[in-house]
Amino acid sequence: MSHAECDVVVIGAGISGLAATHHLVRDARRRVLCVEARDRVGGRALSVDTGSGPADLGATWWWANEPAVRELVEELQVPVFDQYREGDAVVELVDGDVRRIDGNPWEPPAFRFRDGAQDLAQRMADTLPEGVLRLDSPVSAVTVNDGGALVRVAAGTEIETAAVILAVPPALAVSTIDVSPPLDASLVDVARTTAVWMGDMVKAVATYATPFWRSGGMAGSAMSQRGPFREFHDMSVPGRGGAIFAFAPAVPCEGLLDEELRSRFIDQVARLFGPEGGLPLSVHVKNWRADPWTAPGRRLDAGEATTATYGHRVFQPAAHGGSGTIRWASTETDTAFPGHLEGAIRAGIRAARSVAEGRADD
Repeated sequence: MSHAECDVVVIGAGISGLAATHHLVRDARRRVLCVEARDRVGGRALSVDTGSGPADLGATWWWANEPAVRELVEELQVPVFDQYREGDAVVELVDGDVRRIDGNPWEPPAFRFRDGAQDLAQRMADTLPEGVLRLDSPVSAVTVNDGGALVRVAAGTEIETAAVILAVPPALAVSTIDVSPPLDASLVDVARTTAVWMGDMVKAVATYATPFWRSGGMAGSAMSQRGPFREFHDMSVPGRGGAIFAFAPAVPCEGLLDEELRSRFIDQVARLFGPEGGLPLSVHVKNWRADPWTAPGRRLDAGEATTATYGHRVFQPAAHGGSGTIRWASTETDTAFPGHLEGAIRAGIRAARSVAEGRADD
């Protein structure tokens, strides 16, 4: 088994983990290892190339009141644009009746990333010195000791470190990482039942040669009571054809293969926006509940997972007996913007500053 030493181990190379690593390396001059279970960066910021523009299968938007995103966008020169909002929305009732409504009440002004939300993560990763980021490196255990902690990576590496930042959803952390001595039972209970943002959702994206719905004065926005997909939005990138995406709750889709989900999604697009919706160039589906590095292994009963514990005091930020050895950082732990990219960045920077300043708690 190989060994390494550093000042801080950041577990997770999603937006939170990269924000923490970016701050610790650039501003605090710490020796950092950021370890990621997946073979890519971004976590729940996942963008796929469709041939006619990127499709975001996770995080998509950010808003004008979110300064942390804006600061990174400007620093890293990430190209962005305004979310399309013009035209009318539609509603699909339980009986299948589709009604057009005046205007688009579900689309407040927002911004999108021209090359997908994952571009923000990749640009952060590209600023890191060689050797800081390690992909395909799931963490199996963290042992806290007098000098800090020993982090065991499933690939067969042990990392000695002074501090650990858990930049993964709390429910996933307590489900997949063996912490010794054990975390307080009350903290584990909160973490276990804290809902994972996107963790119980299916997201689908269909691409087209043009955003055909706009020619009829439609915004590409819809709400459906019939389902299985409930919420629809325009995902077109200027100059790159058309795209529509939608969310469906994952539990009712349990057992459905991606092919069946694609078929049901396209049927709905055609019902809502016209027959051209049934003729996509491509369709992409992501079931986040089935992603082992997003959703915890133990399935909670209906209603057991809650967003009420987002930003809970137990995550602010020390996690191990007040010693400050372990700190939390994921969008679920932010007190102001949980579930947003803004929350992910804020949580990562908060944890990084806590480590750099030697604070055990806020």
